[in-house]
Amino acid sequence: MQRGRRCAHSTRTGGHRVPRRVDTGKGVEQGGRLGFDAPRKRSGRQQDTLEAIYTNPTPNDIRLHDIESLLEHEGCKLEYRGGSKMKIKYGGLSRTVHMPHPGSQTPTHTVRTIRDFLNMIGVKP
Repeated sequence: MQRGRRCAHSTRTGGHRVPRRVDTGKGVEQGGRLGFDAPRKRSGRQQDTLEAIYTNPTPNDIRLHDIESLLEHEGCKLEYRGGSKMKIKYGGLSRTVHMPHPGSQTPTHTVRTIRDFLNMIGVKP
């Protein structure tokens, strides 16, 4: 099943797919998470991923695909950059993290960075 278009560096063996983002153009709500629309209900896997991100000690076995799914659900926009980098944007905030390669398990320093970003935008388990 094809999730989206291929990213620029996916011509190599094992390249990943870039998920498609659809801008709904919904209005801004005051309060809540940085003035964005009220959060939708998370799937069970997204909730498990969020709880894993917030556990101590920081795990190193969370799949990048699960983190991407959670971030997109929370309203973040993901930009894939060269050199295995991913830029996470939410409102006026952004953070750049390194994607795991060659495997799919996200390293602890990346999980910590994503946890700090989720804290900043008000996403808690």
